[in-house]
Amino acid sequence: MKCNYCGHENEETEKFCSNCGMKLGEAPPAPEPGQIRCEACGFLNPPGADICGGCGQSIRAPETVPEAAYTSGTCPACGFSENPPDAQFCINCGVKLSRALQPSVPGARLVLSDMTEIPLDSQEILLGRKDFLQAIPPEEAKYISREHFKILQEDDAYFILDEGSSNGTTVNGEEIKGKGKKKLHDDDEIVLADTVTVRFRENA
Repeated sequence: MKCNYCGHENEETEKFCSNCGMKLGEAPPAPEPGQIRCEACGFLNPPGADICGGCGQSIRAPETVPEAAYTSGTCPACGFSENPPDAQFCINCGVKLSRALQPSVPGARLVLSDMTEIPLDSQEILLGRKDFLQAIPPEEAKYISREHFKILQEDDAYFILDEGSSNGTTVNGEEIKGKGKKKLHDDDEIVLADTVTVRFRENA
């Protein structure tokens, strides 16, 4: 079943989207400025709401389950044991699932045009304008969003995810904004906001 919130294809038996955690089968209402989306059911609540008008639960950040429980394949919140290996949320109850830390791939980094390097030494790295200010002119940096993209490490692979940037992100000429995470390969060309070019280097 296709999720109406993020477009992810889920199994017909799933109740919640394994990609975004929203309840399947419901059309997302049109959002208004300041509204708060309930992480449990996806209902859009008015600004400042403490209790969800859709499910009655307290509006709070999604719960993160222990990493060890996720790697065992069982959601500790509801006990469901058939989540897909790449699920970010439990498909039975919608709770966010954290991923166990993996060792970094040696030498992985982003290389800018002036050969400045940004090491990818964490499982998850959020990058934006401030990370490029010393390497590129201000007239180019201004087009990069404050939180432009994220690099994720899963097992022995790296992925890039545009964080809803204003001017987009391309990988080898393909726009990835709004399309979820994309796997990176050695020497992939990443262009931020049609202005700044960096290369992903995985090998030493």
